[in-house]
Amino acid sequence: YETNLIKALQQADYIVSVLPSTKETKGLLTLETFRKSCASRPKHSPSPVLLNVGRGDVIPSAQTLVEALDRGYLEAAILDVFQQEPLPPDNLLWTQQHPRVTISPHVSGVTQAKDVPNLLLENYDRYVNQQPLLHVVDWDKGY
Repeated sequence: YETNLIKALQQADYIVSVLPSTKETKGLLTLETFRKSCASRPKHSPSPVLLNVGRGDVIPSAQTLVEALDRGYLEAAILDVFQQEPLPPDNLLWTQQHPRVTISPHVSGVTQAKDVPNLLLENYDRYVNQQPLLHVVDWDKGY
């Protein structure tokens, strides 16, 4: 696998961002990152499609996305998360109605109601028995 972001993106048909919001990930996918990732693609190779279901601030702005699409650095963008939620009515992603942007209402990580009681009971048992809990948020890491 590839650990260099630009090299990894150069090989990608799809960019699926599930990143948390941390100081290392905020603004990570810049216009320059998208430009560099397309620089060595074969001339008629399609650009990658971006799916962002992690955190919205991994992309610096709506303008970054629109420019990346218009310059051909991205083929399309499918977005479930945004820097500001709900996405304001005057946001460029609404007002421009870019034909290659799909917006979903932050539902990619839906919790199923049927799963909650079992997890709650499991963690309660672990807590009572002084065992590590499942799915604990590490506030120092930010996720």
